[in-house]
Order: sequence, then structure tokens, then C-alpha cells
Amino acid sequence: KTYILAERVIRARRHGVEYADMLCLTFTNRASRAMRDRISERTNNPVPPDLFVGNVHRFCSNYLFDQKKVPQNSAVIDDLDAESIIAFLAHLDPNEDHSRYTNDIVNLQHALSQQQAGMERQLIVHADMLGEQDARRVEMARLYAEYKETDTLLDFEDLLEKAYLYARQDPERRRYRWIQVDEVQDLSFLQLAIIDLFATEDATIVYLGDEQQAIFSFVGA
Repeated sequence: KTYILAERVIRARRHGVEYADMLCLTFTNRASRAMRDRISERTNNPVPPDLFVGNVHRFCSNYLFDQKKVPQNSAVIDDLDAESIIAFLAHLDPNEDHSRYTNDIVNLQHALSQQQAGMERQLIVHADMLGEQDARRVEMARLYAEYKETDTLLDFEDLLEKAYLYARQDPERRRYRWIQVDEVQDLSFLQLAIIDLFATEDATIVYLGDEQQAIFSFVGA
């Protein structure tokens, strides 16, 4: 499959599509590295700098920082960072595993944020969190959001949420006329909506995936 994905890039270029008009998205960094290696091997050259090959989160991060949609000193935190922050805010025992609780807080914070931003319900990745809410957890979600804002931090879900909200109001956003998306079974409706925002009206878009390998339904895929 990786060979075919790389070959599509080569053939599109031969047929006049500029690398800058191409967008190659995957779900994981590992898959994007494999595609980049294959393209480089196939062309006997490094991957052109104007050809984007990467996952959706990295694409959103590039958009937010390149277009100055977020403060340039913002830092992107991973799941472990988020867990540590929430454990600190909630005064949890650092010697115990609180990952399930902290994940719930992160998910709730984003579900509330996306609801308040007026996002369509199907795009809210953890819309199930918006049912009967525990006041303590809602408060923790608020504290987590405030902590990130004060320290100019962005978690992975912030990258998607902010990219979507800014891009849909940005008529000058870069659009691509040739897009291919790998491992589509692992993408959420929000990620797919982001891809649509960056496609031209007549774009060629190919989605590749295998529903038998879908393992990320718990995050909305």
C-alpha cells in the first residue's frame, strides 16, 4: 500500500500537479515516515519541502503556527503532560495511575469547548460526555482549560479544534487540489471536516482504509 501511495505522488507530478498542491495525510507519524522514505527512494531525491506528508495533527499545527492563529510561544503537550497537569490540579497521588480519570477530564473539556463554539454535534469527538455531567469533573475541565491558556499550552485535541474553527472562517487559507488520506478508518468526523476545509472545490481526493483494522472508535473514528 505504501508503494502505491508513493507511486500516486510520482504520477500526479508527471501529469502536472505541483508538489505544493498535494497533501498526503496519514494517521500516525510512523506511516508518514514510511511514505516519505518510499517517495524519496522512488525519486532518488529527498522529499521536496513543499510536499506535505504527515499526520492530521501535524498539518493542523503547521497551519496554526504558520498563519499565526495561536501565540508563537505556544507549546504542544502530549497525553502524559495533560495527565500530569490534571493530576496536579486535582491533587491526586502521583504514585497512582489516574490515566482514565484524566482522559475523561481532557475529553470533557474539549466536548464542552466545542459545544460552546457551536460546532455541529457529529464533529464533537466526545459528544457522549455532554449528557449528565458531574459538577466536580466540569470544574476540573474548566481548571484544565484555564491552565493551558495561562501557560500557552495546546494539547492534541486543541490542534484539531482550533484548526477547524479558524480555518472555516479563513477565506485566505491554503487549499489543495490533490489529496490522499491513508488509514481513514482511524480518523474522526472532525478530522475529515478539516480535510474538506483545505480542499479545492474540484479537488481529487482519495481515502484509503480498512474498516477491519479500525481500533480508534473510542476517540470518534
